[in-house]
Formats: sequence, C-alpha cells, structure tokens
Amino acid sequence: MAGRSRKVYMRYFIFLVLILAACAGAVSTRNTHFDKGMEHYSRKEYAEAAAEFSKAIDDTETVPSAEFMAQVYAMRAQCYYYKGDYTKSWADVHTAQRLKYRQFDPAFLEMLKKVSVREE
Repeated sequence: MAGRSRKVYMRYFIFLVLILAACAGAVSTRNTHFDKGMEHYSRKEYAEAAAEFSKAIDDTETVPSAEFMAQVYAMRAQCYYYKGDYTKSWADVHTAQRLKYRQFDPAFLEMLKKVSVREE
C-alpha cells in the first residue's frame, strides 16, 4: 500500500511541477518581450523596440500588473516619439497615465507637445 501512495504523491508532484513550469513560462514570455524592447531601445532601435513592447502588451497568456503595463506603454510612447509618430505616442502616454504611470519626464512631455503642436 505504501508503494501505491508514493506513486500517487509522485504523480501529484509531477503535475504541480508541470503547472508551475507552464505558468513561469507564460510570465517570462511577456517579460522577455519587455527585456528585448529595452535592449533595442538602449541601442536606439526604436522600431524594433516598439514591436517588442507591442508583443508584451498583446501577450494574453498572463495577467500582468497595471504597474508593469503602464511601464510598457510609457516605453512604447517614447519609441513612437523618436520614430516621429506623435499620435501613437500621445495615445500610449494617455494609456500609461490611465494606468497610474506618473514617471514621465516633464521634458519629454514638453518636447512631445512642441513637436506634435498640441497640448495633450
């Protein structure tokens, strides 16, 4: 009987390990896209960075925190700014702000206002 109990526990253990591994993989997918986006951004590869940030936003396998998503939108807003797509930049600024992102550099927002010839 002890051998059978041990097999049952081992099956449960393996099942739990597989579930945890699947969850960890889903979380890291979104984070991987964000990390890749940051790498491209640091190399001033703004189109590639924006694409990776978009993948992080579109990843539906996990439910991220609002704080994380706000940061992703904020970074993508800056990419769009440097690409000259000010309408998309403003859209992402507003989304990040709705998600309570308050870390925009005021100088960035001022530059965006000037080049886009609008207040917000």
